[in-house]
Amino acid sequence: AVNNKHMDMVQMLLDKRADVNVCDVNGKTPLHFAIQNNDMTMVKMLLEKGASFMKQHPDFGIFHDHLHIAVNNKHMKLVQLLLEKGAYIDAIDGKNKTPLHFA
Repeated sequence: AVNNKHMDMVQMLLDKRADVNVCDVNGKTPLHFAIQNNDMTMVKMLLEKGASFMKQHPDFGIFHDHLHIAVNNKHMKLVQLLLEKGAYIDAIDGKNKTPLHFA
C-alpha cells in the first residue's frame, strides 16, 4: 500500500496495528518505499506511527539506509526531515558506506 501511495489503506492498516517496521524479502520497510517514492506525507505518517531508521532483516543483518536512499535520490526535503527526526548522519549501510558516499 505504501509503494502504491494508498494513503487511506496505509492509515487503516496502521490503525489496526500493522507492523510499521516490517521488512519484505529484500529487507525493505514501508519507510524505505515512501522515501524512495519521495512521498513526504507518507514518510511523516510512518514516522509518527513509529517507523524506525534502523532496519533488521534475517539475511541482511542490522543496518541503516533510509537516509542513504533519500541522499542517493536527491530528495533534499526528505533528507532534511530525516535529519530533523534523528536519522544518524554517519550511518553505514550494508556495504559500509555513509550517506556522504552518495551525495
